[in-house]
Amino acid sequence: MSSNIVWLDFNEAPAHPAEDSTARRERLRRALLANLEAALRHLLPHGQVRHGVFRIGDCRGAPGDSLTVTLRGERAGLWQDFATGEGGDVFDLWAMANGLDAKRGFSAVLDSVEAWLGLPATSSLRSALLLPDDLGPPTGKW
Repeated sequence: MSSNIVWLDFNEAPAHPAEDSTARRERLRRALLANLEAALRHLLPHGQVRHGVFRIGDCRGAPGDSLTVTLRGERAGLWQDFATGEGGDVFDLWAMANGLDAKRGFSAVLDSVEAWLGLPATSSLRSALLLPDDLGPPTGKW
């Protein structure tokens, strides 16, 4: 009787390639845009949707409608606050609404988006893959 067992040796498997920051940003941007209205309601729960545009007073959630976010089309995720002249993309708004700095700490913004989307934090995964734990010198031999 012949056996059809196939043994797989994962000891020689190549390491998981680390995702570069541009690919990570684009992957998260697509995920945010796919869930844009839910993301905006999470960030700014008092906002209203009218005619395909999300409206709120400012990026801190004040009442009003001077800040608008386009929900559909090529400009989806772009926002403009007509009272202050500020504007940007969905990551800028995410950072401002969460008190983060998108210019100096963009990886923290991406980590926050990943956490909200329920995705594993790739920055911690990347560091775990690149920097193995130092277990110290061997304490014995078998």
